[in-house]
Amino acid sequence: MPMPLVNPEAKSDLIRWDVPFAISRCPSIGVITDPDSSKVVLVVRPHGFEKYPQYLVRFFGVVALLCYDDDPGAFDRGYASLIRSEHDLCAYRWITSPWLQRYSTFNHSDEKLSHYLLLGGDSIVEVIALGEAEVEQVDKKTLIEMKHEV
Repeated sequence: MPMPLVNPEAKSDLIRWDVPFAISRCPSIGVITDPDSSKVVLVVRPHGFEKYPQYLVRFFGVVALLCYDDDPGAFDRGYASLIRSEHDLCAYRWITSPWLQRYSTFNHSDEKLSHYLLLGGDSIVEVIALGEAEVEQVDKKTLIEMKHEV
């Protein structure tokens, strides 16, 4: 069950996440997870499948990942009311996230936790992770390989 979104002290909840695809309208978003769950790669397709550029967004030290459908009637977490400026973006950082505040009390790392939100055309993805995400532009079909040792 998601935590309530109410945060009366917040002056600005969702702010622009400054990534190259931030102004895209309803990009397609794919999620690739590492077997240990601490690494997540998002494949962001601003212009749809088979069209470039696309972007690989890598997160490390992931503590939470939510990915859910954006079809009509899908789960609504009330993001529209949390956007105070720049309403037509697809990429935000939720600086006053109640989840972020809760996880921060358990963070023993020197790196700061951030709550990222991507509003895609097929899904909505939220990631809470340590440090900054790495963004790589992909201009042609590319093979992504992930290795895991047990």
